[in-house]
Amino acid sequence: MYTEDKFFLWDKQSNLGHVGIKMVTRILKDGIVVSEKFARASCVAPGYDLNKLAEVLSAFADPTELISVIKAVHTPEVIAAYATFMENQRIP
Repeated sequence: MYTEDKFFLWDKQSNLGHVGIKMVTRILKDGIVVSEKFARASCVAPGYDLNKLAEVLSAFADPTELISVIKAVHTPEVIAAYATFMENQRIP
């Protein structure tokens, strides 16, 4: 019997706190992976609206665990440091 499993992988993309998201689709036959596909979904910057992100990602799979990870990475200090970095990148 074939089944499909969909979930998210994440990785920290930079010292600025960006979190990369990959969508993974696995096809299993009798519990054994017979096919696996990865697609890069997004790169989330500190301070991004996580409610909006959850809404978009929920069309693929349950993003609850992923959102918890991003909240843990995007601490108030990381968000403030990123905002300062971005402000300093502006051209006068």
